[in-house]
Amino acid sequence: HLPASVVRHAVLISRSRDVDVHWLNRQRVVLLYAQQLKKCIDPATGVKEGVACIGQLLSSLPASIADLAVQNAMDAAESGDAPEEVSALSGRLVQCVRHATDDDALAFCVANFLSMAPAATVKMAYQLEKRTRAFGTAGFRDMKGESTAGWAGFHDREQAHDKHLWGAPVQ
Repeated sequence: HLPASVVRHAVLISRSRDVDVHWLNRQRVVLLYAQQLKKCIDPATGVKEGVACIGQLLSSLPASIADLAVQNAMDAAESGDAPEEVSALSGRLVQCVRHATDDDALAFCVANFLSMAPAATVKMAYQLEKRTRAFGTAGFRDMKGESTAGWAGFHDREQAHDKHLWGAPVQ
């Protein structure tokens, strides 16, 4: 269970494009988000759940990095190879973030991960990321299944519950 202040601080570090944030601090936080993505997406049973997991990761990055990653993923040509298991892709994302040395490398890691998903899925996750930035910060469910680390910006506890994100229709 993470206090809301710790979650807000982590999000500020990961989202900041400011030079005052040392790369290693951002890398640690983004690595945690990548590991949470893996825990979120591996057991996902449908596209909506996968889109929510990816949208949460994108919304936790600086907007310029998320934009660049999505743009590069959408520009990548389809390989024609059989799709890989989601768990292998999410594991490779975690490893890539672990070895990234700067924001450009981070954008590459995310773009590489996204380029393996269908274009429609990437577009839906990107739309969710934009909507998340407009409404507040969508966090990952904490280990106890509580939503303390969830939506910030909503004062109504009913709206702040994780179901608001997981059940949100994606346009």
